[in-house]
Amino acid sequence: MNLASKKIALFMLAATLFAAESKAQIIVNIRPPMPRRVAMYRPAPRPGYVWIAEDWAPRGRGYAYRGGYWAKAPRPHAYYTPGKWHKHGKGYSWKRGYWR
Repeated sequence: MNLASKKIALFMLAATLFAAESKAQIIVNIRPPMPRRVAMYRPAPRPGYVWIAEDWAPRGRGYAYRGGYWAKAPRPHAYYTPGKWHKHGKGYSWKRGYWR
């Protein structure tokens, strides 16, 4: 196991150990790896629902991956802007997606 793999493994372990959700901004040195994607057909459960492909939720001093899910648009013609990682000095923070 190389050094980068060890750091990622330690980060994921730390993220699972700290289960309390935090509202504060969290900055991590290594972006956690995303689980392998599997291509599949996902029909919407009802009209007006949008597939949210991925999300990361704060957990302790790290982030935990949340797989895709269906979300109802808050109003007609709304569209979802996906979340993304932002660089902060030597680390990264996750900016959650939002409806426009």
